[in-house]
Amino acid sequence: MRSFNILWIVPVVLALHSCKEVLPARVVIASIDSTYMTANIPSAQPKVVVFEEYTGASCVNCPDGHRIAQDILTQYGNRVIAVGLHPSGNVLAAPVHSGEDFRTEEARLIANKFSVSSLPSGTIDRKEFDGSIVQGRFVWKQKLESVINNPVKVNAKSRVYFDDLSGKTLLELEYTILEDIDNDLNFSIMLIENKLNAPQKEGSEIREEYEHEHVMRKMYTNALGNALKKEIADGGGYKKGRVYLKKIELEDFSKTKYKAENLYIISFINNANNSEILQASSAKVKN
Repeated sequence: MRSFNILWIVPVVLALHSCKEVLPARVVIASIDSTYMTANIPSAQPKVVVFEEYTGASCVNCPDGHRIAQDILTQYGNRVIAVGLHPSGNVLAAPVHSGEDFRTEEARLIANKFSVSSLPSGTIDRKEFDGSIVQGRFVWKQKLESVINNPVKVNAKSRVYFDDLSGKTLLELEYTILEDIDNDLNFSIMLIENKLNAPQKEGSEIREEYEHEHVMRKMYTNALGNALKKEIADGGGYKKGRVYLKKIELEDFSKTKYKAENLYIISFINNANNSEILQASSAKVKN
């Protein structure tokens, strides 16, 4: 029998204008909405790896990183989710003259957490390799290939759909625990946009027409994720068969600077103790 613990989504409302250059209101996702136990444990999904690329428009070597990232995505398709992080305060991530500033505070906080000191850099599922979580671009593919077939302990599903009853666009998330886990877990939700045109430095040149991909626009959770609540009935851990559900009302993207057809939302579960990402899911905002 399902038992639900209904929690609240806490919106922080910012003043918005109707102009399309305005960012959407910041919405802070406080917690998972509901949870229940299931006796019908699903099979483990194929591993989906989160590849976070620390990059910037004023970084002369970052286009090379972009090419490596694209090669990885071309080879592995939906088995890899890429995130382009442009950290605020980083001069190499600053826009080139008239270009849009893709930097975010969330990207800065994530970069600081993992002591990112140079661009381009990357993390593969935030997993440590040879004593470091942050990896240079020449080993990205090698490190990714070493984890892409790792066993999955948590299934992650997501979808975006229009709800006729409420007249709203909703994001629906589902996480299923496949084996008992004692470590604390966090969940993160990011908004990603493709096909963004802005100048990019490359070597000694500036490429005025340059398409930036998988740019992290904002987060619906805290930068380093929110705690996945442990249930008392599970004895202080996460029990096999525990299912977590969440629905989020999304903003009207037609009133923002974002283009809905180029947006997707990724969510992932990670080990709160060592930051390693266990599983991820991706959903397009507009099909």
